[in-house]
Amino acid sequence: GGAGTVTEKSKPRLQVQSDRTGIHGDRRIIAVVLFGSGMATMAYEMFWIRILKYVVGNSTYAMSLVVTVFLIGLGGGGLIHHWLREERKTAELLAWTQLGTALLSLLALASVNWVLSDVELSRRFSILAPQIQLMPWWKSLVITSSFSTAVLLPPALLMGLTFPLGSGLYVERLQTLGTDLGKAYLIANAGSIVG
Repeated sequence: GGAGTVTEKSKPRLQVQSDRTGIHGDRRIIAVVLFGSGMATMAYEMFWIRILKYVVGNSTYAMSLVVTVFLIGLGGGGLIHHWLREERKTAELLAWTQLGTALLSLLALASVNWVLSDVELSRRFSILAPQIQLMPWWKSLVITSSFSTAVLLPPALLMGLTFPLGSGLYVERLQTLGTDLGKAYLIANAGSIVG
């Protein structure tokens, strides 16, 4: 073709993940994973808001920080999915993502517990320490928020990777892309409401 013509090769193509490795296209399993992930994500958020008030102080700061980090993580997980979109073992990757989220969340909890129970670390990173309280508010907020972000962001990134992976498996045909994607989103949000 001449200039300005679109060849079959140059057309952007939307591909639905056809490899349902290990689940044989059973959307019920994916629906359970999406629901459970949505539930766990909201439960994690509420849990972290309560825990981080011992690190950043005021529950308003803790809530703002957790919501911000989770939104960054959810968006960042979508970007990671973009880089991994050629991955063919999507179901396996989804399983590893769920396992990684659980392990990183436990590690994050252990890290916060370690900082709060260790006198020297607590002096550096917890708002409960007099040294942190005597700093200008912005400096103490930067220090405590940096630690909290470093702890929360890794599991939040994996949580953000879950929906694109799960919805890619949930969508069966291009003809029903909008409907299937809407259903996947509804299932994940229903889990969040329950969480």
